[in-house]
Amino acid sequence: ASAFKAVDGFNAALIAGEEPELCVRLRKSGWKIFRIDGEMTHHDAKMTHFSQWWKRMVRAGHAYAEGSWLHGATPERHWVKESRNIWLWGFIFPATAIGTVPLSGGWSLLMLLIYPILTAKACYSFYRQGTSLRHAALYAYFCILSKLPGVIGQFRFHVNRLLSQQSTLIEYK
Repeated sequence: ASAFKAVDGFNAALIAGEEPELCVRLRKSGWKIFRIDGEMTHHDAKMTHFSQWWKRMVRAGHAYAEGSWLHGATPERHWVKESRNIWLWGFIFPATAIGTVPLSGGWSLLMLLIYPILTAKACYSFYRQGTSLRHAALYAYFCILSKLPGVIGQFRFHVNRLLSQQSTLIEYK
């Protein structure tokens, strides 16, 4: 409780990613975070529709952007890699492939074949870790696809930040 109070608890302004952000501030204040190797709770997101998953990924993208904005310049580089990854695969790469169509006569669209390759690579990695092939393929597919709604969340965070507007909860249920 004293550690929690020392860093003023959870940041009430965040719409997601509160616990990892709290941990960054705790470590910055000299505290250590220990993880217990055991299930402490069951988090049931109850997502049964694609639209719910999409909104959840928009929210995650927002959380990565906000976390990296708040703590990305620290030695920990909180969520900087994840944010860059979202921008690269969710915006820069597809925008380049589509935007250069007039210059390439359409050949630049072949760049988009990287997505099935990335999905196959991720699938193989998850499969090697002991996941069934079906689950590995689904998980890999959605990991790659998540970059698109993630960039929407990143964009929303930065627009709100530039306009000095408080972000509101992105509800997915």
